[in-house]
Amino acid sequence: MHNLVQCLLFIGLLSIGTGKAVQADDLRGFVLASSCVSCHGDASPNGAGIPAIVGRDAAFIADALKNFRSGARVSTIMQRLARGYDDAEVELIAAWLAKTQSTIVRP
Repeated sequence: MHNLVQCLLFIGLLSIGTGKAVQADDLRGFVLASSCVSCHGDASPNGAGIPAIVGRDAAFIADALKNFRSGARVSTIMQRLARGYDDAEVELIAAWLAKTQSTIVRP
Protein backbone atom coordinates (compact mmCIF):
# COMPACT_ATOMS: atom_id res chain seq x y z
CA MET A 1 0.00 0.00 0.00
CA HIS A 2 2.76 2.41 0.97
CA ASN A 3 4.50 1.66 -2.34
CA LEU A 4 1.35 2.54 -4.29
CA VAL A 5 1.08 5.90 -2.55
CA GLN A 6 4.77 6.61 -3.21
CA CYS A 7 4.34 5.62 -6.85
CA LEU A 8 1.32 7.88 -7.30
CA LEU A 9 3.13 10.80 -5.70
CA PHE A 10 6.16 10.17 -7.91
CA ILE A 11 4.02 10.06 -11.06
CA GLY A 12 2.33 13.29 -10.07
CA LEU A 13 5.62 15.04 -9.43
CA LEU A 14 7.16 13.58 -12.58
CA SER A 15 4.34 14.94 -14.71
CA ILE A 16 5.05 18.40 -13.34
CA GLY A 17 8.70 18.26 -14.35
CA THR A 18 8.23 16.89 -17.87
CA GLY A 19 7.49 20.23 -19.46
CA LYS A 20 4.02 19.03 -20.46
CA ALA A 21 1.16 21.28 -19.57
CA VAL A 22 -0.45 19.87 -16.45
CA GLN A 23 -4.01 20.95 -15.96
CA ALA A 24 -4.56 22.66 -12.63
CA ASP A 25 -7.62 20.47 -12.00
CA ASP A 26 -5.59 17.31 -12.64
CA LEU A 27 -2.97 18.38 -10.14
CA ARG A 28 -5.55 19.41 -7.57
CA GLY A 29 -7.46 16.15 -8.10
CA PHE A 30 -4.22 14.22 -7.64
CA VAL A 31 -3.43 16.02 -4.38
CA LEU A 32 -6.95 15.58 -3.00
CA ALA A 33 -7.22 11.92 -4.03
CA SER A 34 -3.80 10.99 -2.64
CA SER A 35 -5.26 10.75 0.85
CA CYS A 36 -7.99 8.40 -0.46
CA VAL A 37 -5.47 6.03 -2.00
CA SER A 38 -3.72 5.41 1.31
CA CYS A 39 -6.73 3.34 2.44
CA HIS A 40 -8.54 2.63 -0.84
CA GLY A 41 -5.65 1.83 -3.18
CA ASP A 42 -5.13 -1.40 -5.11
CA ALA A 43 -3.86 -3.27 -2.08
CA SER A 44 -7.03 -2.68 -0.01
CA PRO A 45 -7.95 -5.73 2.00
CA ASN A 46 -11.16 -6.78 0.26
CA GLY A 47 -12.53 -8.61 3.28
CA ALA A 48 -11.95 -5.71 5.66
CA GLY A 49 -14.72 -3.45 4.35
CA ILE A 50 -12.33 -1.00 2.65
CA PRO A 51 -13.01 -1.21 -1.08
CA ALA A 52 -10.38 -0.43 -3.69
CA ILE A 53 -11.65 2.59 -5.65
CA VAL A 54 -8.82 3.35 -8.06
CA GLY A 55 -10.17 3.01 -11.58
CA ARG A 56 -13.83 2.97 -10.50
CA ASP A 57 -16.45 5.01 -12.34
CA ALA A 58 -16.30 8.73 -11.46
CA ALA A 59 -20.06 8.96 -10.93
CA PHE A 60 -19.94 6.03 -8.50
CA ILE A 61 -17.16 7.67 -6.47
CA ALA A 62 -18.78 11.12 -6.47
CA ASP A 63 -22.17 9.72 -5.48
CA ALA A 64 -20.63 7.71 -2.66
CA LEU A 65 -18.76 10.73 -1.29
CA LYS A 66 -21.84 12.96 -1.51
CA ASN A 67 -23.96 10.30 0.22
CA PHE A 68 -21.40 9.95 3.00
CA ARG A 69 -21.29 13.72 3.36
CA SER A 70 -25.08 14.06 3.61
CA GLY A 71 -25.44 11.11 5.97
CA ALA A 72 -27.47 9.09 3.46
CA ARG A 73 -24.69 6.49 3.52
CA VAL A 74 -23.48 5.57 7.01
CA SER A 75 -19.86 4.98 7.93
CA THR A 76 -17.68 5.60 10.94
CA ILE A 77 -14.87 7.37 9.07
CA MET A 78 -16.07 8.31 5.60
CA GLN A 79 -18.86 10.60 6.83
CA ARG A 80 -16.30 12.67 8.71
CA LEU A 81 -13.86 12.80 5.81
CA ALA A 82 -16.45 13.55 3.12
CA ARG A 83 -17.74 16.57 5.04
CA GLY A 84 -14.39 18.21 4.40
CA TYR A 85 -14.93 18.40 0.62
CA ASP A 86 -17.22 20.67 -1.37
CA ASP A 87 -18.94 19.51 -4.58
CA ALA A 88 -16.13 20.76 -6.83
CA GLU A 89 -13.50 18.90 -4.79
CA VAL A 90 -15.61 15.72 -4.80
CA GLU A 91 -15.79 15.89 -8.61
CA LEU A 92 -12.00 16.42 -8.86
CA ILE A 93 -11.32 13.45 -6.58
CA ALA A 94 -13.75 11.23 -8.48
CA ALA A 95 -12.35 12.23 -11.87
CA TRP A 96 -8.75 11.62 -10.84
CA LEU A 97 -9.47 8.24 -9.23
CA ALA A 98 -11.56 7.14 -12.22
CA LYS A 99 -8.86 7.88 -14.79
CA THR A 100 -6.08 6.32 -12.71
CA GLN A 101 -5.26 2.79 -13.81
CA SER A 102 -5.90 -0.01 -11.38
CA THR A 103 -4.21 -3.38 -11.29
CA ILE A 104 -7.40 -4.96 -9.96
CA VAL A 105 -9.64 -6.92 -12.30
CA ARG A 106 -13.25 -6.16 -11.41
CA PRO A 107 -16.10 -8.61 -12.02
